Amino acid sequence: MIVKIQRYVGKEKWGIYDNFRKVGWSECTASDFVGEDEKITSHPDVLILDHFAIKKKDSPTYPPSNIDCILLRCKGKVGDEPITIVFDTIAYLCNDLGQTIEKIVANYNE
Repeated sequence: MIVKIQRYVGKEKWGIYDNFRKVGWSECTASDFVGEDEKITSHPDVLILDHFAIKKKDSPTYPPSNIDCILLRCKGKVGDEPITIVFDTIAYLCNDLGQTIEKIVANYNE
């Protein structure tokens, strides 16, 4: 399975992660990972907070608690440690051929 995450900031358009056999997800907020001082408080394997960066640029006091995020727990081969990916944009779960199985939206780029 492939996880393809859309990027809103910087030169990258996508973050692509593959070789997963199982992906589970739950909802969270940016404040679960970033403090009001913008320092990282929790360290998932991948942290993409592009929507939050856009909001902070527009309004420097914008609180991370206002940003919805998705937390993915991705498992590879049996015995491998799961990988945690947190994002506040859009992700596509794809089969090994790259065909979309599901679209997961945290925030659209407005």
